[in-house]
Amino acid sequence: YKKEPFISENSTFKIEDDLSVRNYELFQFENTIDYITNDDQNTISLNEISFTYDDGNELINPDKDIYLKFKDYENVFPRLNHDEEGYISIPLKCIQDGENISFAFNTTFYYRPTTMQISMTYVKYYEETPYFYVPKLRLSILETYDFFIDMPNFGRYKNHVIIPLQFFKDRNYTGLCSNSNYCVVGGLKE
Repeated sequence: YKKEPFISENSTFKIEDDLSVRNYELFQFENTIDYITNDDQNTISLNEISFTYDDGNELINPDKDIYLKFKDYENVFPRLNHDEEGYISIPLKCIQDGENISFAFNTTFYYRPTTMQISMTYVKYYEETPYFYVPKLRLSILETYDFFIDMPNFGRYKNHVIIPLQFFKDRNYTGLCSNSNYCVVGGLKE
């Protein structure tokens, strides 16, 4: 999907001020980042994932039926609901800046500060947050997961767009000095 632009074959024409105007869709994935990482607080952000979309107009229903989907093979997120096919589906919204389309979460999360477990419904001892937290000590497991952004009815002609993503574990919040933001350095007292 990154090699060349995709132009939707479903084109229509309309007459505007005695001129014929062609309606079209152009998708460009050439510069799309195909991985997600964690930040220093163990949250996942999608704001770097983007693609170019042009149909000459603003998006129609940019927040409808758009999800980050993945299967939770290791039960890292036990409080998130699974669909009938075993996928966790987290609602997303599109952010349109000219022809650039990027993503953000379109839901409120709840997390437990001591474990960083996350839920999309309120649970006792959980706090509200706009961030998608990864539970402590579970980051490396996500590198084996297949994530994707699923947009089954995207744009003017309701194309089914899927953007596959891999999780890349960035630095840990705490741990070994070689791969963590904070570490404890000790030595022997003579």
